[in-house]
Amino acid sequence: MQTHKGLYQPDFEHDACGIGAIVNIDGQQEHQLIQDALDMLENMEHRGGTGADPSTGDGAGIMLQITPALVASFAKEAALELDPDLPVGIGMFFFPTISSVVAQCKDVIEDYAKKLNLAIVGYREVPVDKTVPGAGAKKVEPLTEQIFVQPQKPMNDDELERKLF
Repeated sequence: MQTHKGLYQPDFEHDACGIGAIVNIDGQQEHQLIQDALDMLENMEHRGGTGADPSTGDGAGIMLQITPALVASFAKEAALELDPDLPVGIGMFFFPTISSVVAQCKDVIEDYAKKLNLAIVGYREVPVDKTVPGAGAKKVEPLTEQIFVQPQKPMNDDELERKLF
């Protein structure tokens, strides 16, 4: 039996669908990074589980940092007023399409926000290209919204992040 050092355990090794990473090691924010990430994603042979409909998968995307200017533009687009002196948290929600259930979900979210001393500034419906999903996905496509949250009292980014997590 072989002994292992550290946290890596080969017994737990599994195949994965595939991931890629594109970074600018200089820390420069460039739109080209996003384009490169999208190009990579489009060219991965297996970028999400698919069934009989090759246009329907289990989801794939890119993760990126967003600038305060972009956050402000999204808030403005949704007619939300952010306090510039407080950090902002943004959450992504995939709601059902039944409006009464969405209202119930938002009630639960608002209750938890109050318990954490967070103020919900508002929601923004995320623009979605409805021509992309296949027939199977269209049947169950959720309502995708972002929530904008700010603390009710001053706190730093790390404190807000812990509360949101």
